[in-house]
Amino acid sequence: WLACFGRAAFFIVCLVAAVLVVSLGYDTLAGDPDARDGARLALCPADFGRMRAVLDECRLPMLVLQEASAACQYRPSPQQLMSGWVL
Repeated sequence: WLACFGRAAFFIVCLVAAVLVVSLGYDTLAGDPDARDGARLALCPADFGRMRAVLDECRLPMLVLQEASAACQYRPSPQQLMSGWVL
């Protein structure tokens, strides 16, 4: 998944985007009961840090929006997942 994510970030930069809007969803986390069967990526919190590192290389202003989650007890806080970002 990380290689695909990196390629997507490269294309964003090639499109000469002015800003990057990130929709922070938690249904990709391992154990999230809201994820649809067969669609789970089973990411861990450290994976979001890897995503952040890729997005930082885009050198674009970012707006990070946290999606709603009904299973709040199963997910880390945005601060844990995206440490160092302004949320």
